[in-house]
Amino acid sequence: MVQKYPGVKVVPRCDNFMTNVQCVASQPELLCPMVEYNDGQTDRKMSFRTRILRSESEILKTPNEPGLGPDLDHTKIERIDL
Repeated sequence: MVQKYPGVKVVPRCDNFMTNVQCVASQPELLCPMVEYNDGQTDRKMSFRTRILRSESEILKTPNEPGLGPDLDHTKIERIDL
């Protein structure tokens, strides 16, 4: 939709960080130049992952794994039977 409006940029917010990283990585830099990244919020949301994605000098390297990247760390998850 945004491509219809010259000069308008898309900057995904970090509410769903992993999908936003993929969105930015899949679009031309002129259209989608960056993703919002909040270290504290990302640490909490990524705490059950096998690794936490962190920026290095404000650059975030996209994961090489298929899907959304790092899998869940099953040692940190407790099964709750309802």
